[in-house]
Amino acid sequence: MNLDEYTRMYVSEDTHWWYVGMRDITASILNGHLSAPRILDVGCGTGGLLARLQENGWAAGVDLSDVALQFAQQRGLRHLADASIEALPFKSESFDMLTCMDVLYHLRVQEDIAALRECHRVLKPGGWFLIKVPAFEALRGEHDRTVHTRHRYTVEELRGKVEAAGFRVERATYANTFLLPVAAAKRILEPVIPLAPTGSSDVAMGPPWLNRILTHVLRTEARLVKHVDLPVGLTAVALAQRPAR
Repeated sequence: MNLDEYTRMYVSEDTHWWYVGMRDITASILNGHLSAPRILDVGCGTGGLLARLQENGWAAGVDLSDVALQFAQQRGLRHLADASIEALPFKSESFDMLTCMDVLYHLRVQEDIAALRECHRVLKPGGWFLIKVPAFEALRGEHDRTVHTRHRYTVEELRGKVEAAGFRVERATYANTFLLPVAAAKRILEPVIPLAPTGSSDVAMGPPWLNRILTHVLRTEARLVKHVDLPVGLTAVALAQRPAR
């Protein structure tokens, strides 16, 4: 991503409906597995999630972007490394939990199963792994060009790749389901009616009233996904465990 996108992410990560709502959905899916002695956020970006993970244990983050890591440092985060998901600079079995949010889909990830095996390597037996990726190639749009999307996944595809890397999948679900019709309509209209400047992502702060409504929508969904897997959505999520010996 370019500097403007990282700047927008850093400024809005604490209040934007997408980040706030998806953190709630993440916590719901992690239900009962949120606290861990040592946590790694793979692809930590500007550090919004990592700042919250460190409330539950010692937490570190890696990212390939120096700009993102500089923003993360401005949050007061210190356990950071410039590294790729395909070559994590840690000893095997170093962490009790890994999170990987919107990383596997990126153009710079050459082999997704190899990247998942690297996550498996640094996770302790019995440790938990939460991964989130954008869903459905049919929903590819201007946002994907801006954030350099290589591939959008189905839940079944994500489950298969996570299992191929050696994990046992406990849950695999879609998320951001309630807003799927709106997003699909936006993708259909984008080639005909410019709804946002070319080269712009979907991460933009709208009017406060709209931000409050969309935050409420995702928080309502977070309460639902805590109990049931959703059949369709903008995002695919898997919660998996490295089997104990």
